[in-house]
Amino acid sequence: MKYKNIKVSIVTVCYNSEVTIEQTIRSVLSQSYKNIEYIIIDGASTDQTLDIIKEYKNDLAYLVSEPDKGIYDAMNKGIKKATGDIIGFINSDDWYSENAVLSIVEAFLSSKADVVYGNTMIVENGTHKMVLCADLDNICYRMVFGHQAAFVKTHILRENLFDCAYKIVADHAFFLSLYFQKKSFFYKNALIAYFRIGGASSCAWKTYMDDKKAVFRISKKYVDKARYEQIKNVFKKRRIYPIFLFLSQKLKKNQKSYNLENNKKLILYGAGKFGQIAYATMKNLRSDVVAFWDGDCKKWGKTIDGKLITEPIKKQNQSSDAYVLITVVDENEKIEERLKSLGYKCKTDYFLPCEWVKYMAGFWLNHVIG
Repeated sequence: MKYKNIKVSIVTVCYNSEVTIEQTIRSVLSQSYKNIEYIIIDGASTDQTLDIIKEYKNDLAYLVSEPDKGIYDAMNKGIKKATGDIIGFINSDDWYSENAVLSIVEAFLSSKADVVYGNTMIVENGTHKMVLCADLDNICYRMVFGHQAAFVKTHILRENLFDCAYKIVADHAFFLSLYFQKKSFFYKNALIAYFRIGGASSCAWKTYMDDKKAVFRISKKYVDKARYEQIKNVFKKRRIYPIFLFLSQKLKKNQKSYNLENNKKLILYGAGKFGQIAYATMKNLRSDVVAFWDGDCKKWGKTIDGKLITEPIKKQNQSSDAYVLITVVDENEKIEERLKSLGYKCKTDYFLPCEWVKYMAGFWLNHVIG
């Protein structure tokens, strides 16, 4: 089949999107590939969105404006109206690169795949950041590509409609199901779509919790018990990342500098569960944790991953190139009093949880995903 014979259905779902919808529409209509069927599903917008869309009504294959049950319900409506060979979804906050559809069509022809996906450019406050797709095997734990940059054969979408029980991650649930069904995926190393931060999936913690529910449920359906437990354990280890992302977003809004250079050695005051989680996080970020302190004398002399647990020592007997991080959920005031009595100063020699976690969030944002 020649690529010009492949009909592409593109679906945009929107609601009160008057600020961004026109850019989305123009990006579709200006594609270098022309065999496109454009469908817009509006959720009964109350602003000027529908008026803007109607200016392009002659270029649309289908338009409806009516209440729906959410983003994925609207996307399912678009699937049912599509008559193309493949379908792509571009949100009303996002837009395509000029040759996006042509690149995708050529990839479908050369690969014979069921799903073709490419790269996404994240746009936030005027800044652009290219996000290359991760290894497909990681789809068991997270989305490895933006759904804006993915196209799927129409008959597969009709057989696997989006599950509206997932309010934020039905797209991940959908692609994960296809992965377990052994559908073929092909990665096109090209910029396909621009994704504007601020949509439904931009809340890290809500996304994580919805993702957790979807991944566990779908994995249990398709894989054996051993594989399910492996996926479950790896996924749970990732729980610290949405917390850091949330805190880093807070940090951007209320920027405050802490004198906590990462070339300093760290001592964790508290060898309990929180302290051990903090240690695992610091280890992943290659911070140099040299010891644990604890107020419970029963723990003294024991070790965690080779790090000795001891009682706190006086500042004058402690190396000057070390910071103390309090890693206890409660009794912070009591611990502060003890540290002060030993000669330590807050924000100079030791840090409360609310202080060092903010710093680590910023560190993680800048060095791990930045």
